[in-house]
Amino acid sequence: PMIAVLGRNKKMIHLPAELICADELEDEVKTQLPKIASFNPESRNAAIEEIKRFLIPGAQKSRNQSGLLPALGIVLSEERLSLSAEVLPTPVILAAGVQINPSRGNWIPQLARANFKVEPNQEIELNVFVIHNRFIDWMPTYQKLERFVNGHHATYRFPAEPYDVISTDNDLDSHWGAVERSFHSSRRLPDNVFVIDMTKPRSAVDQAYPVVKKMFASGGILSQFINFRNCNHGDVRAARKSQMILGAISRQILNKVGVAIWWTNIPPSLPLPAVYVGVDVFHAPRQYDARIKRRVARPSVAAVVVQVVKSASESSWYTETFQKEAGSESDLGEALEGTLRRGIERLQLTERPASCILWRDGVGDGAVTATADDEIPAIYRALGNQVPVAMVICQKRIATKFFNSSTGGAMPQGLLVQGVSHSDYPTFYLQGTSPPYSTPKPVRFIIAQRDEGLQDISLADLTWSCCHNYPNWAGLIKVPAVCQLAHVLAEHAGNFDDSGRSIDHERFANRLYFL
Repeated sequence: PMIAVLGRNKKMIHLPAELICADELEDEVKTQLPKIASFNPESRNAAIEEIKRFLIPGAQKSRNQSGLLPALGIVLSEERLSLSAEVLPTPVILAAGVQINPSRGNWIPQLARANFKVEPNQEIELNVFVIHNRFIDWMPTYQKLERFVNGHHATYRFPAEPYDVISTDNDLDSHWGAVERSFHSSRRLPDNVFVIDMTKPRSAVDQAYPVVKKMFASGGILSQFINFRNCNHGDVRAARKSQMILGAISRQILNKVGVAIWWTNIPPSLPLPAVYVGVDVFHAPRQYDARIKRRVARPSVAAVVVQVVKSASESSWYTETFQKEAGSESDLGEALEGTLRRGIERLQLTERPASCILWRDGVGDGAVTATADDEIPAIYRALGNQVPVAMVICQKRIATKFFNSSTGGAMPQGLLVQGVSHSDYPTFYLQGTSPPYSTPKPVRFIIAQRDEGLQDISLADLTWSCCHNYPNWAGLIKVPAVCQLAHVLAEHAGNFDDSGRSIDHERFANRLYFL
């Protein structure tokens, strides 16, 4: 299936659905993209068998030709590679004392019962600023959000009335101008500020979002956007959808201020406190330069996310971003060392880390050794040579797929395949998701380093457990939470016009402000 889009010189061109930026499509079309552009396992399996006829000598003959590859001296084996595999059990997932049962499907109704039972005299009331489009009746939405946030009885709560309310017009200049006037550097703001920005942009892409987010990030101010174009929260016909969205937003708000809604179990043999590190690089799309009349490359942005795990339910966070040359994903050792040093100092850890696991995204096969040689010594310099370190490379863009050898169908989520490697390093594959409409693709994890002190730890089991810990998604993801957080942070900063250089990282310690 092809989709018609407007190309250069206003000419219509046709592209595969999976190549089109989703932001340019209608919501109804976006929900159908996975089905349009995907093949289920049975269809893909049959296609593989069909194309093999052209590649195996004697399987298909036309005008006395023995096949395409054999003519070049390349022979394809008739048999596929058979492997033994196991399905990992779902880790124990707890949400403020409530055990989540993923087999029941949607986590959201179960998360709604999470109750931290913090005493009222120990709660911290946030000073909430509400920014709203003047055409939006903001108060009913704020009251719903207040009930959701306060319903978890966490450390932080919303007041019945906002600290301040700021009205804006429906244009970019008015929006960011109102923010600039209200949060200028000379204004003395109270502690524990949180901004709720209710917008209704004219198009699917909110042009004010990166501008306003940058202003808040440079001032160390936590914020949350609520888009009324995607869902009119004041319309009774959208009440059910609104309730689901505002419930998710309330959990996102608590995560931003440092409250972990749920967590998974930790292997008892893992030395604590443990430091989890996620690293990823975002490559911004080219931008049109009116001066030279062509698109030019923008800087790439690397993100380092540090999670200090003291127990299953207690963690501290520190994050930083770094501007890189366009297309560069290497030479992050100095950035990694600096982030670890500053993070440990900022978080005021009283106990030295006992172990460190680094999950590194964005590394190709040829760069594994060079990346490990650069970044592993950086960890030792920051934490000390006595701390055992493991480094795991995460590769998502691979062509490997696994089929059930008996039925030709898909393998279930949680599939772990070991014992097959295309490199000099130990490798395992994890299949995190298994949608019914497509052939799931696993993630390849390459163990580039594992010190003696971590030999008793199953890195596959630990990685699988951490794939259930991503705070912004009530479900399973394909990579560990710190790695996905690094991806989101790098993209968040990469959309700023200064590539995130103005972000006040120290003020955001223990805050996942970029969710």
